[in-house]
Amino acid sequence: VVSRCGSNSAFEIISLKKPVVFVPLPKGVSRGDQELNANYFKSLKLCTVLEEQNLNGTALLSAIEQAIKLNKSQTENKFIIESANQTIAEILYKTALNAKKAP
Repeated sequence: VVSRCGSNSAFEIISLKKPVVFVPLPKGVSRGDQELNANYFKSLKLCTVLEEQNLNGTALLSAIEQAIKLNKSQTENKFIIESANQTIAEILYKTALNAKKAP
């Protein structure tokens, strides 16, 4: 996957455990949060980061190859994002029960 690095997209991609190259929007174009997100996931060895100013065909191909190697070398993902569906359903159920009990 080659993607920007907004938090929602980044978490979704990481949770799928796909090889990923993040090309974050630079700070001058955004608040800088995409660079922070990308560097965070890179520090966990979950992605490859390619800065936009370095983006060209050769660099992109190299980054993709690195991402594939990194993904294959991970025997166990250190950053497991469990499905939130069950947790969200339980919270909603408990909230509804408490609301029903309230006067």
